[in-house]
Amino acid sequence: MDNSNYSYFVQHISELYKEYAKKMVVISNNNVVGAFDSYKEAFLYVVKNHVKEGDYIIQESVENIDDNSEMFYSLNVSFKWNL
Repeated sequence: MDNSNYSYFVQHISELYKEYAKKMVVISNNNVVGAFDSYKEAFLYVVKNHVKEGDYIIQESVENIDDNSEMFYSLNVSFKWNL
């Protein structure tokens, strides 16, 4: 798995927090392509815009990396929401 998007997130955490505090950011190809109020909104953006699996991450923009501890390394993770 390519971790470059996560590395980008870690390296730019301070500036991302200043611009997107407490937002769920979608990072693809080492760029923020969207910022949303919820994980659900971020995920729906990825689905609607046909972002390829493995080419993005969704992370909460937090002030300190220790505040953000969820990472999934499987393409088979699923979530269920009532849409």
